[in-house]
Amino acid sequence: NTMIIDEEVRSEIVDLKLYPNPAEGQFQIEFTKAIKGDYDWMMVDVLGRRLTGGVVNTGTQQFTVPVDRLAAGTYFFVMRNDAVYTQRKVVVRK
Repeated sequence: NTMIIDEEVRSEIVDLKLYPNPAEGQFQIEFTKAIKGDYDWMMVDVLGRRLTGGVVNTGTQQFTVPVDRLAAGTYFFVMRNDAVYTQRKVVVRK
């Protein structure tokens, strides 16, 4: 049943944890278990402009996002692939 697979794929990134928030220098992204797909990630500002980003590969359970080059303020961490999209608000402090 493809609905079950789609729900599994969706939940693997929708349930991510982001900490610490507010962040200084960097923050962690943690998944409940190793992800089963490749995803693009990016940091965007409140106007939707992409500031930085990269790729998270299959098998990852945790990774670090550097924010030391971003000014203090509010941003959005976005993860997506062709099927799934999720975002979290992140406050960067200096």
